[in-house]
Amino acid sequence: MKAFLYVLLAGILYSHLLNGQPVPDVPHLPDSSFTTHLQGLVGDSALKAHDFDFSKPLPKGYAEADLRILKRILEEAHTTLYRYATKAQIDSAFAHSLERAQGPMYYLDLVREAARIQHTIACGHTGWGHSTTYRAFRKEQVKLFPFQLRVLEGKYHLRYNYSFNRNIADYSELTHLNGIPIPDLVKQLRMFMYADGRSATGTTYDVDRFFSNAYSNFIGSPERFTLRLREKEGLLEKEISVKGLTKTQIDSIQRLYYPDVEQGLGIPLCFRYVDSLKTGIYTIKWFRKEYMAHFGQDFARFTDSVFSVLQEEGAKHLILDLRDNKGGWTAHGKYLLSYFVTEEIDVVKHVRTKKPRDFSFAPIINMLPGYLDTFDLNLLPNGEYNWINYPSLRVSPASQNNFTGKLYVLANGGSRSCVGMVASLLREHTSALFLGGETGNARCGSAGMVMAVELPYTGLQFYFSTARYTFAVKDTLNPEGVQPDIEQGPRLKEVLQGRDYELEQSLKMVSKSFNK
Repeated sequence: MKAFLYVLLAGILYSHLLNGQPVPDVPHLPDSSFTTHLQGLVGDSALKAHDFDFSKPLPKGYAEADLRILKRILEEAHTTLYRYATKAQIDSAFAHSLERAQGPMYYLDLVREAARIQHTIACGHTGWGHSTTYRAFRKEQVKLFPFQLRVLEGKYHLRYNYSFNRNIADYSELTHLNGIPIPDLVKQLRMFMYADGRSATGTTYDVDRFFSNAYSNFIGSPERFTLRLREKEGLLEKEISVKGLTKTQIDSIQRLYYPDVEQGLGIPLCFRYVDSLKTGIYTIKWFRKEYMAHFGQDFARFTDSVFSVLQEEGAKHLILDLRDNKGGWTAHGKYLLSYFVTEEIDVVKHVRTKKPRDFSFAPIINMLPGYLDTFDLNLLPNGEYNWINYPSLRVSPASQNNFTGKLYVLANGGSRSCVGMVASLLREHTSALFLGGETGNARCGSAGMVMAVELPYTGLQFYFSTARYTFAVKDTLNPEGVQPDIEQGPRLKEVLQGRDYELEQSLKMVSKSFNK
């Protein structure tokens, strides 16, 4: 009888929402009834299409309902929800968004609210994605800023020009956009961007990488953009106007003028040896196993060969280049660490998880995190699970070729996730010298085992972590990234010459040490 009443209640609430009434009771539905409610929504063809007129507000109640559903999902399943923000702060962020949803709300208004909530949570493995229908609409209809930017020495430069105006000099400095100083625009955008703990560089790093998309999502999509440019230091600024272009147009221009951009990161594992300095340079662009396999590389075999060469050549120095490495398999990070430690150490203090088979929102999950039956998960009183047999809890020294020379680590705001683990443990257990910028992750730990849902009324995608890793560091509450011992970044002069200033400076430092 109870089950029948729950199903009936879910049906009534579902019917009310389709008639434009919000559903304040959604967070309070029992799990079985909530699952039934979501099944009904997913099965409805009108909702499943998410075929909106994006120039008009969403149907009344849709945004509010999805926000309430999202809040319930995160409270149920997100292991890092209250790691860097208090419950009061998260509740306040949702309350602000739900209040806005009481009035007319366009799809992009909902996107801004979801992004603001994601930024408040500050978990580097939490974020949002456009609905399938909006992505198709955006590709042909939304006008984008037709340039890619790059920050050099605190100034914003036009790195790639995708506009129809081919007379704009590469790396011209952009000082204003549509009358607003660039620093002010960046300040506006930062509240919507990626954050992992309280790393100061991660958010800024993403603003310049994804400025065009961020501008269209969070500020606007005008037909024309007015730019104030300074082509060379000391010259007067000039003002030009260019048309906003669709993604299809930008992609076409990119293929024509910048074909190398499509090649992505390139080979993920690279090594060279500078015999005159007895120095190796090991570059790891991504710890992702599948990406390495695409290039026919195996991390363990490649890494073994690197340290074999270092041993054979009597290397005194190693530059470990982890710039822009966004993470990947923690097992790879653990394997790398084995070459730098002299005794067995803890890598991860503990891992707390949520098991997806227990979740009440199964009908709207569109990506599972891949938990296996071999995982030994022990239920804790707070409803989380302790992952007892997590494979990267401890690391022992490599059986041979352990590196005992001077280690230099190059990192920046794009160094995240598994890189954060490596950087935190190297900082804790070695005398490595860190060069570049603050890593883009929290030093105390990371997250992972990501799952994703599609919110039923609007199709907005949201992904989040179901596992919380606490690194084996002294300060397990430190939300900042690993700070550099010597701060340095790319410079315009060397970029224009095709040179790597940060690596050059590292080699100069090695040279000074080598010649002492």
